[in-house]
Parts: sequence; C-alpha cells; structure tokens
Amino acid sequence: MILGWAAAAALALVLPAAASADRNFSLRYSNNINGQITTAANTMLQCPLGTPDPLANSGCEGARAGTNARNNNSFDMQWLDVDSDSSTFDSSTSTLSIPSGSRVLFAGLYWTGIQKKGEVVKGANGYVGVPQAAPDANAVGTVKLKVPGSSSYSTVTASQVDTGAIANGSGYTAFADVTTEVVGARGGDYTVANVQTATGGNVAAGWTLVVAYADEQEPLRNLAIFDGLKVVSGNSFVDIPLSGFKTPSSGSVSTTMGVIAAEGDAGISGDYLTLNERTLTDAVHPANNTENSTIANRGSQVTTKNPDWRNQLGYDSSLFSADGYLANGATTAMFRAKTSGDTYAPQAITFATELFSPQVDLTKSVSASSAEPGDVLTYTITATNNGSANADSVQMADAVPAGTTYVASSASVTSGTGNASYDATTNTVTARLGSGSSATDPGTLAPGQSVTVQFQVDINNDQALGLSIDNTATLGFVSPDLGLPISKVATASTTVSYPDPGITKAVTGSSGTQYTFDVTVTNQGTLNTIGTVQVTDTLGGNATSLVSASGTGWTCSASPPSTAAFTCQRSDVLAPGASYPPIQVVANFAPGQPVTNAADITAGGGQPNSDAAHLNDFSDAAAGTSPSATLLVDKSALTGTISATTLGGFRIYARNTGPSTATGAVVTDTLPAGLTFVSAAPSQGSCTSAPGAGGTTVVTCALGTITVGNGASVVIRARPTLGIAGTTVTNTASATSDITPSPGTDTATLTVKPIADLSLTKTASVETIDQGAPVTFTVTSTNEGPAAATNVQVIDRLPAAIDASSAVATPSSGGSCSRDGSVITCVWTGSTASGASRSVSIAANAKASVPAAERNALNQANTFSLTDDADPANNRASALVKIIPSADLVARASGPGTILAGGTADLDFSVTNDGPSTSTAVEMTVDIPDGLRPISAPSGCQIGGQQVICSVGTLANGDGATRTVKVEADRSVVETSKTSSVAVRSNETPDPIVENNEDATPLVAGPVADLEITKTADRESVAPGGTINYTLKVKNNGPSSSIGAVVTDELPEGLTPTSTSSSIAAGCTIAGQRVTCPAEEIVPNESFQILIVATVGADRAGATLTNTAKLTPGNQTDPNAANDTSSATVKVTTDAASTAKLKIQTTATPSSIRRGKTTTIRATVKNTRKYPANSVQICLTIPSNLKFMKASTGGKRSGSKVCWNRAQILGGKSSIVKYTARGRKPGSRRLTGTAEAGNAAKVSDRARVKVRSNRPKFTG
Repeated sequence: MILGWAAAAALALVLPAAASADRNFSLRYSNNINGQITTAANTMLQCPLGTPDPLANSGCEGARAGTNARNNNSFDMQWLDVDSDSSTFDSSTSTLSIPSGSRVLFAGLYWTGIQKKGEVVKGANGYVGVPQAAPDANAVGTVKLKVPGSSSYSTVTASQVDTGAIANGSGYTAFADVTTEVVGARGGDYTVANVQTATGGNVAAGWTLVVAYADEQEPLRNLAIFDGLKVVSGNSFVDIPLSGFKTPSSGSVSTTMGVIAAEGDAGISGDYLTLNERTLTDAVHPANNTENSTIANRGSQVTTKNPDWRNQLGYDSSLFSADGYLANGATTAMFRAKTSGDTYAPQAITFATELFSPQVDLTKSVSASSAEPGDVLTYTITATNNGSANADSVQMADAVPAGTTYVASSASVTSGTGNASYDATTNTVTARLGSGSSATDPGTLAPGQSVTVQFQVDINNDQALGLSIDNTATLGFVSPDLGLPISKVATASTTVSYPDPGITKAVTGSSGTQYTFDVTVTNQGTLNTIGTVQVTDTLGGNATSLVSASGTGWTCSASPPSTAAFTCQRSDVLAPGASYPPIQVVANFAPGQPVTNAADITAGGGQPNSDAAHLNDFSDAAAGTSPSATLLVDKSALTGTISATTLGGFRIYARNTGPSTATGAVVTDTLPAGLTFVSAAPSQGSCTSAPGAGGTTVVTCALGTITVGNGASVVIRARPTLGIAGTTVTNTASATSDITPSPGTDTATLTVKPIADLSLTKTASVETIDQGAPVTFTVTSTNEGPAAATNVQVIDRLPAAIDASSAVATPSSGGSCSRDGSVITCVWTGSTASGASRSVSIAANAKASVPAAERNALNQANTFSLTDDADPANNRASALVKIIPSADLVARASGPGTILAGGTADLDFSVTNDGPSTSTAVEMTVDIPDGLRPISAPSGCQIGGQQVICSVGTLANGDGATRTVKVEADRSVVETSKTSSVAVRSNETPDPIVENNEDATPLVAGPVADLEITKTADRESVAPGGTINYTLKVKNNGPSSSIGAVVTDELPEGLTPTSTSSSIAAGCTIAGQRVTCPAEEIVPNESFQILIVATVGADRAGATLTNTAKLTPGNQTDPNAANDTSSATVKVTTDAASTAKLKIQTTATPSSIRRGKTTTIRATVKNTRKYPANSVQICLTIPSNLKFMKASTGGKRSGSKVCWNRAQILGGKSSIVKYTARGRKPGSRRLTGTAEAGNAAKVSDRARVKVRSNRPKFTG
C-alpha cells in the first residue's frame, strides 16, 4: 500500500527503541587486530530510460554511465528491482570481497530511504509524473537480505533507526548487526531488497554492508566503525567529533577512511568533506564535490555490483586513503561535512589505521593430518617475535579439541622459556611464556626470541569417519608502546580416517511369494579394506525355502532349500567409495505372512572396533506381507432353458477379493456328458479343452494376473445333444491361483427342451393363368414326432402378382386364419400328436396388371410350433404360378413438313396402348436424319447423337403418351427431303402386333446462300471537285441460289453520286446520297458488278472520305454476315488556295477551386480563313489535380485527355468543346488544348487550374 505524509510522519511512533532524529555519531565497533574494513554497496532507485520528455527529463542513460552530471532532482525516480522475486518491489546486488582464510569479526548493514513521496516531475510534452510514498512507512526498520549461495531472502530487523529531513521533508537511516549471517556466508554477492523509499523527483535510497575481518596477512590495525545521522544543506557545515580509536605513538599514520552518506548530487558542486581540516579527495571525488553519488574504493569506481552505474543518483559509499590525516597517539578527530548549495546526510564513518607493535608470529602443527580413533596426536605451537619491540604479558591458551582426550602430563615447553600446564576444569592447555614467566605470570618475549609448546591427545573411540578435529591456539600479548592487548591465532587440523565397510539390503523383485534381495557392501571409509569381509544373512521366520544365494567374487555357505542363516566371504581390497558386486538372495515365503531378511558384517576388513564404525554394519529389508488372494466364483447359464442342438453355454466370473493381486489364476470347468464343447472365450489369458471321464469335457483357462477388486470372465459355449432333450444338467466350475489357499467354486444348471419335427407341403391348382384369373393354394403341416407339437402355425406369404384382397383362407378342423396385407396366418391351438396333420386352402385372383418382374408368382409358406423342431429345414414349402399378360402398342409421328436451313422445328411422337393389358416399361426411340440435330427433349428423354430415347413407363389399356423433340437444320443443308421416325416397345409386356410399333414424318429442309460484297475506289487521293469511280462486286458463295438480295450505298457528306450502272438487268437507282441496286437471282459461285461515279465537293480539301456499301440477303439464309459490308477510303488533296488556319483558346472556369468542387475546361477553335477546315480534331488534357466527370457531345476520353472530331469548320466560324471535372488533390497544374485539321496545321493553347485544400471545420 502507498502511505501519505501523515503515515510517514508517524514513523517515530513505530521505530525501534533506539530510534532518534539527527543522532550524534558514536563508536559502533572497535578492535586492534591484524585485519581490515571493507564494504559492499549499491543504490535502490533508478532513473527511467524511456523518458517521457526529451527536454526536462532526458539524460538518464548518460547519468547511469557517468557521461553527464544529472541529479535525482531531474528524473521521475522509480524503484530499482534486479531480482525476479514477486515479493520484492526494489532490490540490488553488490559483491563483498574478503581474503581466503580471513575471519569475519563484525558485519553491519546500513540502509537509507525517503518515506514521503517525491516531487512531481513534469515534461514539456504534457507528461506529469505520479510519485508514490514508501509502500510501508511503518517497515523502514526491516529489509530482506539474500546471502551468497542462498536462493531465498531472510528478514533483517534494524536495532537503530534515525530520521531526518534528508529530502522532501523526510528521510531515515537504519542499522542492523548481520555478523552471524556474514560469518556463515563469507564473501560473494549480497542482495538487499524492500528498502522502504518513495518514488518521484528528488528521492534517493541505498545500502552498504560494512565488514571488519581478521587476516594474519594484513598489518596490525585499529579498526573503528562510527555511525549517526547529520544533515547538511544550503550554505552550511556540520562538525562530527569522532573518538574511541587509536593511532601509533610514532612513525607514519596510515588510515583508510570510509564515508556513507545519502543525497549527494553529481551535478551540484560546493560540497566537501574534511578530516582534521584536510580535504578528502581522490580521482573520482573532486575537492569541491566530494559527495557526488559515487561508490568507490580509494580512487577507483567499484564495478562489482548489479546494476553497475557510475552515478548512484543520490547515494554515496566510498573508502578514502587518509594517510597522515590523523596524528600520532591520537584517539579523537574532527570530521566536517560542508556544502554551498547541496543537501546530503553522512550516516557512517570507518577508520582502519595501521599500528606499530611487536610482530609476534604464531605457528601450529599436528603429527598426523589423518588418523583413526584411538590414535595419539601431538600438537606443536611456536611463538616468534619477528618485530623490533618487546612483547609483554605473553601467554597462550589452547582448548583440547572436541572428540579427543588430553594425554596426562604431555603439556611442556620444548624450546625457549616458559611454563605449560593442563586445566581439567576448562579442558585447556595454558602456557605462560617468555623471560620472567612462571606458573601464574606471563613473561616477556624479546625481538628474535621464540618459544615452542607441545601436548598430546587421544582420538576418542566414538569419533565418526571424516570428522575434522580442529585445534586452535590463541596467543595474547601487550604492546608496551601502545598499551593495547593484541591476539594471534593458529590452527591445525586432523581428519578421522579408516576403512568402513557398510552394508545395505534391498528388495529388488518379487513374483508371487518368491522374493529377491540384493545385499551390497560399500567401503564408506577413507582407507582400503584389509583382510576378510564377511556377511551373515538371516532369512525371516516366514521363509519357506531358500532358492539361491550367490554373488560375483563371494563364497557363500548357503544350502538351498534350507532357510538357516548363511555367510558369504571375500578378501580382495575394497577402495574407499567402491562397492563389491551384490549378493543376490532368492527365497520363498508363506502366503499372507510378513517378509523380512537381515544381513550384517561380522568381519569388517580392518575397520576399528568403535561404535561409529559399526553403525553401518547391519541392514535389513522388509517387503511387507507376502501376497494372498481369495478367488470367488460366480457361474450362470447363458440361457437357463435351451433347445437340443442349439448353442448354449455358461458364464464364469472369478473375482479377486484380495488382499493381494492373484497371479497364475486358473479356472477349471468340467462339462457333463451330453454337452458338446464348442468354444471358450476368456476376458484375458487363454483356454484349452480335453476329454474327461464318462463323456465329460474338461475346460482349463489360464487367466494370468487378477488385481484386487477386479475379476476375469470366461464364456464357455456348448450344444446339448438330442439324447438329453427334455432333461436338466448340472455343471460346476472352480478357480485358483499361485497365492490362493483354497479354490473357489460355483454351480449352474441347464434345462434342455423336448423336440418334435414339423414338415410342410404346398400345391397350386394351376401352373399358368391370365392376369385377373383365379388360383387355389393348398398348404399341409405334418408332425413327424417324436413329441407332440404345441400350437401349430402356418404362415403363407402371397406373391405380389396375387391380389391379396381377393384371398379366402379355409383351415382344417380346429384352425383359425387371419390376413395382414399379403400374409395369411393360420393357428391350431393345443397339441398336435406325432403323425397328425393340419391344412389350409387359400383361394385368390391374379392382379389385373402384373409387371414382368412379378409374373413368375412364387407362393411360399412356413410352419412353426412352440415345441422345438428337430429339422427346421423341412418347415417351408412353395408353389409356382406363371402369369402371362399382353398389350398392343401403336406408334405415331408428325411434324411441320418444312424447315429452313439453320431453322428449328418441333416434331411430335406418340404411343397408344390398344390393350388388352396394361403395358409396363414402355420405351420410345426417335431417329433424327442427318442434316437435322435434336436440340431439346422433355423430361424422361435422353439425347444421344441423332437418336432420342424416352422412357414412357406404364400405360393402361386405352392410354397414350406424346413426346415433343425440337430439332435444328444445319445452315449448310440444301433443299432436300428428310424423314424422322419413331419406334415404341415394352421391355416387360408382350406386344401381339409389332407391325404398328413404328412411324415416320417427312420434312423438307430450306436453302442457304452466303453472299459476299467487296468495294474499291479507282484512286487513293483526289483533288477537290474531282471524280471517283467506285466498283462493287457481289458474289454468291453458295450452296443455294440467292433471290431478292439488295445492295445499298449511302455516300458520305462531301460526295455526290452522279451516275451508276450494274452488270445485271435490274440496274441501280440514285436517291440523294443513297444508291440502291437489286440483285435478282445469283446462282452459287456466280457474281455481278456495280459502278458508282461520284464528285468530290470543292470545299473538302484535306478531308478523308470513307464510303461503305451494304448487302441485304433475300429469302435465303446467309450464314456469314461479316462479309455483307465493304468500305473504300479516299484522301482529298490540299493546295495553298484551299488551306485553312485554326486558332484555339483554352480556359478553366473557375480557375481556382477547393478540393471536391467542380470546374469547366473549355476550348474555342476558330477557322480564321475563308476556306473550310476539314476533318478537324480538338483535344483537351486532364491535369493530375482534377478528376474527369463529363464531356460535351462527341467527346471521348482516352487516358489523360478528351478529344472531339468535327467533319468541317467553315471559314470564319468557330467550334466550342468542353468537359467538367472535380478538384482531386491540392496543387496548381497546367492543361493543354490542341486543334488540327486535314488542311490546317496543329495549334495549341495552355491554361492553369489550381485546387486548394478545404478549410478546417469550426469546432467551437
């Protein structure tokens, strides 16, 4: 949740007890030891790369890289979250580096943030940031910490929280001791998450892990850590006194100083830090901008963090080299934080100052790096003063390591001066060393002097394999110069080692009640085995027999099937971590009983006789209870009562009620005598059958596995013989399995019905009849025994040719008959004794009309009773009666008599049934002669080439049917007689008179003549006023003669016909511009000619004259109209006297329009001379900013222009053309008008039209 300022202000009410505001700095940690102080730190906020405004919110990428000096005030700062954990809203990582072999002495985690939401960052593009307060201002005292090697966070709670107005009127810093966490995790990547801080402008947050560690490779140093909270802002400074540290009394003073602060800005100079009035500065901290959002180590940027940015945007955590800043023998110093315009808040300061003192080195060794329980270890500890000053009060304490026992009187000083003793109360060896030492007082170790101490321990018998026995000696002394206590430590380690054969036993398989165990021996020690390894195996009490016991390389004493305990031995060396091949034990166990097997090592291959070594010498394996399964059998007859010789049988269901899965399940069924085995179908597995005693059949089904609660079924099918008809038989089945104690059984009975044998005979009174004629059928059912038949029944099915409605059935005594459609059923209730008969007489008429397929009328009957029939094959009989009908079909054909070439005609074809019977499957076949083509026929007719076949169907006596076929004559057919014929027939009904089954209709096909006309002029050009001779040739291409054709020639304007002549007697006539010439008769392949003389108008200079003649055919069909016209073109010449001159003016009205509006484009063409301008063409272009709409009369558009053709413009006259268009796109474009004539040069004129954009709509 997001808290407002009120919640953040209430923070003081929920902070830890030690919380304060603007707290003075105090000493958090101090130590004099060979070691150093180091840090790991990172920021918790980020500037957004996807900047919403390039002016007021830009430069984030450069700020991160350190290429610009932007501040957190400039950005809409957001939470930084590098992990993928949904439970965190901010997180960052930094690497803590500490030397190998060092010891962590102290670790403190500092973090800082701003509770109140930041400033609203606005952009010139209208962007407005939405700052947020810290998610939970009540939780500023807790963060999440993930140490190296861990995949999850732990919660860290602050012991100190301080508040102050760091930014936006809020801010805090917190401290938590995390020494325990860092001691366990040591160096690596540390991640801090959920530092409570706000977002927006001018907010900052970060964290620093401060670690003090001891390292013998480092100089002796005074390590001091101070913390508090001071805010400096505006144009001011804050002095922070520091005390509680130590510097050497003489010589140079070398100090590494650390400063952690919030809200320093890279882009605001004028702030600096001093120690004892000396400025802290280095390569990355300018003297006038020390707090510049940097994380550094003595002048170098720290890069081992994620994210790794140069500018932390409001967070500083750096180590400075401050050599010479502190005086000799100093215990206090003054730290000053000053600014001339920035705001920042120091939170922690560290000193690591080198001290000059005696350099006493401590070494320790042990007699064996590995040893077995019971071995004696000798420790040797030597202290040497390699410095230049005395070491006073020198004494050593060495706690006897756990898992060992001190060897009495073994502590002694073997070299140098000193006194060593053992304190049983503290289990510690103590030595007071150096000159002047005694049993109670430590002495002095001068430069160059050394002292060696030795003592011994026994490794206890219960020490576990691989245990590291670590022994640490601590040497303490005092520096006379500093008066400070100094300590040194040295450690030696021994690992417990021995061969340790261990045993594991596992159940590796089972089948029914047989189990397989694997016994595996593994050397879990660190040394090779020595001598014999022996395994003793003991089967559980429920084992019934041992099947086998063996293993590669093992010698076993097992004696199958005895279940007595046995041993397996081998003496080859087993290396540490290696295993012998397993011993495999296979044994049978009683069903339903616990299954156990145990094994232990009774000869250990050189392992020590210790409790720890024997822990892995025994192993047992249990497989639970051995399986057992109870099988319940449910048996039933498929049908309780069946007929002899029919297929019957039994269903057997074996269900496993548990408790275990049944394996090897078997069902056995012995079929009694009189049942003939047919098949056995199991739901699983397979079945076999074999003869049994006394005519029985034994069916055995191996069903395999049946799981608990499930079952398997077997269906056995058999036929009862005639010998057991009328009896009841009993059948029993059983089921068992590999683990079933006793078989389950069940019994079923089967009743076989008694049997009789009915036979049937049937006769007809006649063999053939006419349609509608009567017939009588007699049906007799006889019982051939041996048993009486109950309720004898006869069913007679009348054939389709018999009229069922006319049937009358007369049964013999005691019977009754009924009819349902064509089925007659007769029943004699009660008993019909063996040898007795029942009969029925059925009289009926044939149908008046019987299709051919039904004329062989077969009448079938069946007999039944309620008693089983021994031979159903003789229960049916039939009688055949043939029905012979006839019908006389008569065919008729008719047509129009005449059809022209290329024309069509309807031909009618009919059929009539003159009886006496109905004719079925009537078919009509029509043959069309060559030269005619059938083009359509009614439904039910199929056209195939020149033949049309129509299916008429059924025609009753006296009925008829007509089919009309449309035909078309070929255009090439000459006048000739054609005949179309029709033939009719019935595919089913005989026709007594076939002579009237065909008819024909005669046709006469009309003529066709293809006339062709060609026209030529006697010259290609002519002078105005000249004469042209046109020759027209008309030819008949056949095939028929042409009678009544006419040639017409409409001369164009500018030509005047003066005379005409024809090569045939009919001649030609002239009427105005038209010449008309009748053709009379033209026989095929003959032609005639026409001559037309015409005068050219004197005013037609430059014109092109095209003259077209047209041929109109007579009564004959002309198949090719394309050659019925012909044209000739003549060009009229021009001389100087007959030349015209054109002038054109092009305009656009209006010339400026808005898009979507219309304008008119106009061309005015004038002939400025007296002589007419002939064959004039006027064109106007369409500019790209206009959309063409419509042209004036005669105008045709072609692409981007519109053109008009004028035959003539007289001298001094004008012609005006125009088109309308709509403004299409803004812009000014030119358009061009042109005009030319046959006797005038081409002229042109231009105009410009402008299309303007539409005004924006007024929106109010």
